[in-house]
Amino acid sequence: MKISVKNKISGLLSLLHFDNRFTLIFSRIFLRKYGLNIYRKGNLEILVDHNGGDENGTRMVLVSDIYKRHLVQINNTRPLNVLDLGANGGGFFILLHLMNFNLKKIVAFEMNPYTFSRLFFNINHNLRAHAKIISHYRWGN
Repeated sequence: MKISVKNKISGLLSLLHFDNRFTLIFSRIFLRKYGLNIYRKGNLEILVDHNGGDENGTRMVLVSDIYKRHLVQINNTRPLNVLDLGANGGGFFILLHLMNFNLKKIVAFEMNPYTFSRLFFNINHNLRAHAKIISHYRWGN
């Protein structure tokens, strides 16, 4: 799959939203064969695998308005219980946290075992909510 110059520039510009932007830009330009990167935002450390395609499901959720434009309409004064089917790397939960939503319980389901490992890290490392993280390996067992 060939990536257009426009998409590459857009991807690099999205890195400017993170606290460790210069490290990420250097890594994406000069160390492309190393897919794993830690994105830092405030006190959060978000594990993303560019070789696994996580940047589209994690980083873009955090920097684009795809969900933000809808979430600003929700009253965030009460604790939330959130279910995410196809949770990818946990970007939606991290976005809710960054938007000051109080996450009481979260249930995240991810089919891909490799993506699941990053989801597990991102949720357990960054969020204080009671979390149940389910992979397809545990489904039905």
